[in-house]
Amino acid sequence: MRSKFPFKTGRYKVSAKEDRTFNGILFDSKWELETYKLLKTHLPADVVIHRQVEFLLQPKFKNAEGKAIREINYVSDFLITRQKELEPNQLPADAVVIDSKGHLTDIFKLKNKMFMYKYEVVIQQVKRPADVMGVIDRFKSAQ
Repeated sequence: MRSKFPFKTGRYKVSAKEDRTFNGILFDSKWELETYKLLKTHLPADVVIHRQVEFLLQPKFKNAEGKAIREINYVSDFLITRQKELEPNQLPADAVVIDSKGHLTDIFKLKNKMFMYKYEVVIQQVKRPADVMGVIDRFKSAQ
C-alpha cells in the first residue's frame, strides 16, 4: 500500500522554522519558544536566561577491550541565574535548569537521573504555561 504522503514521516512532527523562530533565535520546538517568551516576560531584568547549556554526565573512557566509549552529555533547554558567565559543568547556587518537554522520552528519564546524581539538582520539566509560571515564582521567592 502506498502512503498518502509523498515524503517519509518521522515519529515526531516538527514545525516549520518560521514558526519556531523568535528574535533571530531558532528553537527546537514551538513549546520551547513559548517557554522562552514566558521566561523573558516574567523574570526580572537582572536574571540571565542561558540557552542550550551542556553538562557532562559521564566522561569518555576505554572499556576492558580497549574500545573507546563516548562521553554522555545533557543539554538543557534553559538555565536561569543571575550570573552572566557560566563555568563549564558548574551550576551557580541560584541556578534553575529547565527542560521544555511535550512528553518524556526514555533517554531524557535516564539522563535526568544521571544529572540529579552528579549535580544534586532536579531538572524542572515544564509541559504547560502553568509549570513555567511555577518555576518563575519559585525562583523569585528563593532570592
